[in-house]
Amino acid sequence: MKEREQAVKERESVKERESVKEREQSVKERESVKQHHIRWLKGGEALVIAVTAQGIVLRSTVPSPPGSRIDGTLVGEPQATVRVKVHTCRRQPDGAYVVEGRPLDLTRDTRERLDALTR
Repeated sequence: MKEREQAVKERESVKERESVKEREQSVKERESVKQHHIRWLKGGEALVIAVTAQGIVLRSTVPSPPGSRIDGTLVGEPQATVRVKVHTCRRQPDGAYVVEGRPLDLTRDTRERLDALTR
């Protein structure tokens, strides 16, 4: 009887460990599937975090120094050019960069599309 109870406990323990592994894998897959909103012309991509009347916050795969201008294209149809004058660029623990700056030469349509990405 004790052997049977022990075998049941072992199976439950294995199932719990497999369940935890599946959840961890699911989270990793969801994070890797995050679609980037902007592709930089110099290489790399960025997610739009926030858009305000005077600024934009991006999570970029590549750094850009303060004072520089970084050019890219908005992913999706129709493609649009996005230019940002960088104010700050901070490296995050996961290796990404948070870029804050001022969008340059945005059309009303492009600004509305960027704003919609943050909602």
